[in-house]
Amino acid sequence: MFRIQYEKEFHGRMFRDNEVTRVFVYEEDVDIESLTLQESEVEEVRWFDLNEVAEEIKTSRERFCMPTEGLNKLIRYLG
Repeated sequence: MFRIQYEKEFHGRMFRDNEVTRVFVYEEDVDIESLTLQESEVEEVRWFDLNEVAEEIKTSRERFCMPTEGLNKLIRYLG
């Protein structure tokens, strides 16, 4: 669990975030085709290699909009 609080431009618009968030790890198989998505919150679900995400997020936020702190907690947990 950690806090996120900031204001900055994102994709040409001001974005404000102020929340307490958590990282959850689900350790069962998931068929992403059978998931029911909340369309107002989730555009799509895709699998990514964790190390590739970590490397890309260091240089760009275009594809992955996630807090670095949450990603680092996940990497440490999965060790």
